[in-house]
Formats: sequence, structure tokens, C-alpha cells
Amino acid sequence: MVRLLFYCSQTTTHNLQNLKRIVTQGIATQVADAEDIQVSITRTSLFPKLRVYSSTSDLAVLIATTPGELDTFYEVRDILWHMDIILIVPDNKKSTLYRGSLLFPRFITSIESDFHPIESVLTKMIQRSHRRNIETNARQKNGKISC
Repeated sequence: MVRLLFYCSQTTTHNLQNLKRIVTQGIATQVADAEDIQVSITRTSLFPKLRVYSSTSDLAVLIATTPGELDTFYEVRDILWHMDIILIVPDNKKSTLYRGSLLFPRFITSIESDFHPIESVLTKMIQRSHRRNIETNARQKNGKISC
């Protein structure tokens, strides 16, 4: 099962609204159930979901609209490192991109950038996650995974 977590505290710009629509509606057909897509708009609602969404088949699109939000993601990096992440940082400064790269995202861009590649990147990540789940289930059936 592939689950997707989307976090954005502000959807004030047209680009962010479009990205939210792409992730929650356009990508929804590729995820097993609509319930497997969770949207968080506050940090307090994000943390409990991160504790549930921490397996290797879970995906996250995290948008840091401020440097403080990026710092928040960094504080929970131990939970995030299990997940495949698309990270959108607040600006294109070298220091911001470096800080974001410490979370080991599969894709990183800034709010100032164009979001068009995100849909195809996320689609590939979902497909990869599905393949990983199938391979893991096959190995478990054959008894090749030890606990």
C-alpha cells in the first residue's frame, strides 16, 4: 500500500493551489484509496501523521513556505529519512537548498520555481513504491525475509 502525505501551511499563491490540486486529485488515481492521501495544513496536525507515515513505501510532499517550517522538517528528520520526499523550500538561496538537502529528498525545488515536473516525479515515485511493495511481498511469501 502506498500512502501519500501532503503538507502545506499556506496555499496563498496560484502555483501552490495548483500543486495541491495535482497532488490530492491528479495523483489520487495512482494511490490505492483516497484515504491513503493525507493533507496537513498545520504543524500540529503534521506530527501525528508523520508517526504513522514512516515506512519505506510512504511518500511525502512537504512545502516549507518559511525558513521556520524547513527547520521544523529538519527537527523530525529521523522520521522523514524512511520516506521518499519531494521537498519545496521557501527560496533559492544556497544555504536553504543545502539545509533542505540534509533531509535527503528525492526531488527538491523552491516555491519560486515551476511545479510542472513534480507531477511526473511523484508518479514515478508512486510506481517505484508499488514495485517495492510487490517485491517485498514476494520475498515474504518465499520466506526470504528474516525478522
